Amino acid sequence: MLHHAHPDLRQPRPAPRLRLAAFSVASAFAALLSLSPAGAQPVAAPAQPPAKPAAEVVLGDFVVTGVRGSLISAQELKQNSVQFVDSIVAQDIGKLPDNTVADALQRVPGIQVGRDNGEVNSVVIRGLPNLGTTLNGREVFTGTGRAVALQDVPSELVAGVDVYKSNAPDQIEGGIAGLIDIRLRRPLDFKGLTFGASGRAIIPKFADKTTWIGSAMASNRWKLAGGGEFGALVTVADQTYHYKDQRVFNFLFTPLTTTAVPGQTAIQMPDTVGSLLVPGERKRPAMSFSAQYRPTNELELYTDFLFTGYRNKRQVHFFIGLPRTFGAIQSVALNPGTNVVSRLVSTNNFHLNSTQAFQDKTDSYQAAGGLKWTRGAIKATTELVYNWSSFKNRAVIVDIQYVAPSTFTFDLNPSSGSNVTVTGGDITSADNYRLWGLFDNRGYQTSEQLGWKADLEYDLGKGVLSKIKGGLRATDRDARSRQSSVNNIAPTAGRGVPTTASIPGFGSKAPDGLFSKSEFGASNWYGPDPDFLRNSTAVLRPIFGRPVTEPNFNPTQAFTDTEKTVAGYVQTNYALGVGDLPLNGLIGARIVQSQQELIGNLTNGTPVNGTKDTTDVLPTLNGRLKLMDNLLLRFSGGRAITRPGFAQLNPVVTLNAPTTTGGANGTGNGGNPALDNVKSDNYDVSLEYYLTKSNYVSLTGFYRKIDGYVQTFSALETVSGTNYIVTRPRNAGEGHLKGLEATFQYFPENLPGILKGIGLHSNYTFIKGEQDVADTRPGAAVGSRVIQPFAQVSKHSYNLIAIYERGPFSARLAYNRRGSYVDTFNGPNPPGDPLRTITVKATDRMDFSASYQIGKGLTVTLDATNLLNQKFQDYFGPNPTTHPRDSRLYDRTIEIGVRFRH
Repeated sequence: MLHHAHPDLRQPRPAPRLRLAAFSVASAFAALLSLSPAGAQPVAAPAQPPAKPAAEVVLGDFVVTGVRGSLISAQELKQNSVQFVDSIVAQDIGKLPDNTVADALQRVPGIQVGRDNGEVNSVVIRGLPNLGTTLNGREVFTGTGRAVALQDVPSELVAGVDVYKSNAPDQIEGGIAGLIDIRLRRPLDFKGLTFGASGRAIIPKFADKTTWIGSAMASNRWKLAGGGEFGALVTVADQTYHYKDQRVFNFLFTPLTTTAVPGQTAIQMPDTVGSLLVPGERKRPAMSFSAQYRPTNELELYTDFLFTGYRNKRQVHFFIGLPRTFGAIQSVALNPGTNVVSRLVSTNNFHLNSTQAFQDKTDSYQAAGGLKWTRGAIKATTELVYNWSSFKNRAVIVDIQYVAPSTFTFDLNPSSGSNVTVTGGDITSADNYRLWGLFDNRGYQTSEQLGWKADLEYDLGKGVLSKIKGGLRATDRDARSRQSSVNNIAPTAGRGVPTTASIPGFGSKAPDGLFSKSEFGASNWYGPDPDFLRNSTAVLRPIFGRPVTEPNFNPTQAFTDTEKTVAGYVQTNYALGVGDLPLNGLIGARIVQSQQELIGNLTNGTPVNGTKDTTDVLPTLNGRLKLMDNLLLRFSGGRAITRPGFAQLNPVVTLNAPTTTGGANGTGNGGNPALDNVKSDNYDVSLEYYLTKSNYVSLTGFYRKIDGYVQTFSALETVSGTNYIVTRPRNAGEGHLKGLEATFQYFPENLPGILKGIGLHSNYTFIKGEQDVADTRPGAAVGSRVIQPFAQVSKHSYNLIAIYERGPFSARLAYNRRGSYVDTFNGPNPPGDPLRTITVKATDRMDFSASYQIGKGLTVTLDATNLLNQKFQDYFGPNPTTHPRDSRLYDRTIEIGVRFRH
């Protein structure tokens, strides 16, 4: 329900808990450090043997490190888990197999990724983006999101990443697709004083600057004079990366009545055809600290702290051709057998260039402290966690009109991507442009969470039930978002009147290098200078009739959500026989209750409030049947949930009254506080054959029965007696996903000579599914439904990784292919139009890495990314040839580095 609420939305609310938590963490650090007296000595022989470094494995009579060692460690984790889990293990301190956590995840079976801004920026598990993320088992997020931006955690900090595809009651709820846990190192994982450092120079092909990545880690442990031991670890990392994405595009194919084509009264062509360059500089500073104190073998106290930062200074240089606007058509060529334009020549079209200058910044902190106590068969743990994440964005965009008499040639679907050639005028001259429109926006998102949990475990010994465990967890989270909305403001003198040449320092040429000069006619066009837009916005604002100060936040785009959760669970490990075959596993349930208060503002500024309470019961059964010593049958069944995003729950809906031309219905858009949690009943079964410690093959089948999947679509709603077509996130009906995953890893042991050391890791995933959604096609009856596939799901994807390790030399060649998939069913074309669906073609990627160890602890590295130089391409509707959309080319890099470990 909606009712009036207090108007606490215009300014950021102070965060007193932030200062309190910072004080508490500092106090905890001081207390822990005080437990290490001046006479403490470095540990020579710890009371408890520490875990071996994750990627250092004893195989026979020798130690395996590097890529093979990391794969063996991941295999061991998979084999010994009662859940369905695939892992990535760091090869060494400061070295995951790929540059970022998100990059590395593309090698995991069942995971598919998307790219933008020079990196992996989206991760889905088995076709679903609804995944949970944890850091050392603790919930972690970015901004007001439900999960962390995986690319924001520098790989140099990471010991390993575990992808759980089946849930356990003692794991945090929140992902119907699965859970990704990022593991950071802790000091008692090492034998004693350990130091590691790494540095890499990154040389991009398209971006014009060489950049550096560096990290350092120091860890030690001490035996204390009064007994016990203490350990501390600190890691720092800094990444600076220059990138340049390139894109050419068509947008919104619609009919056009014309007499230019004999025998055709209407042709189909895009509204815009153009290109854009996206150069940027991205920085990611990070720091982690961990301390552990064991006064006795029974008790451990610990504290952990993590800071991750993200600074992205990027710009988009747009060249926007409008083939159907005010131009005189000279000639038209159609795709054979269609009325769809393949090539068009026209004169004196209306034309815009645009520069978009963005500046994004994220700061995220997690501080945690807890204790572990063990006595006999009892183990108790408790932990307090504090999360704070802030995301700030700023965007200044200026559109300028090209006014020189010119001829435009539009090639809409060449093999390399659409192209625009301009003749008769100079697209690089400031004298040929006039100011058209200003977009001037800023915003922020903040999220603060305090969480507590306690767990109690009792070892029952041998028997059918071997261990019982239960626990409680409570959280309190505040998420808020503010955003301005200053969009498409005309100059006070009128659109197309002020000259760009009259503003000192206003413009510059766009960067060169759009795919290649020989392929594209429009290159190096004139546009607003991005640094001028960022640094001299106060000069521009009066020209567009705006105050020189920063724009105010729009109350209708603000929301404040408060969420409190309480969860409890109980689970037990079991072991029994099925005939002569041993079966062990885990069974239990988690119950979680959440309360939400959702606040926003209506168009007239009136605050509105929505509340929601939910309770979910999440049972789980996992098991492993040992068919032979090295042959496992694994199975799992359970229920999982995903809560709607905070922005999706925003209670504000903006309504636009019916118009004469728009028909009897008005329009509207907004959030939906009535959204229910998405529920999924998940079933998995696998057969896993472990040939040796480094070789295995597995086949997994999975089925997801999903209820209430959240998608954004339009529906007829009646408000105060008036009908509106309202677009908002809504719960779909029932759906399902099913599929197969196959993995094969093999290192031959008896190859002769130089061939010894060859290995192969490969995996393949097949996914298919569909869901019941509202039928939004014209003429569909109110409340009617239609069955359609899930968006973002590639039916086929696979990885092929060739490995060679011999002596101090190690190399890996990794090929990844993601099959075609539907990006969205809700493209810009009207409902019912088959071109509303946007489909992405299959994409390929190949990366190479090599290292050579020089002496003890020193390794030099060489990495090369995007060797195939493949393009991303998508299209409208069913035909990729006649209705292309985007062609994108991502950067290729060579990276030279060094790692040191002592």
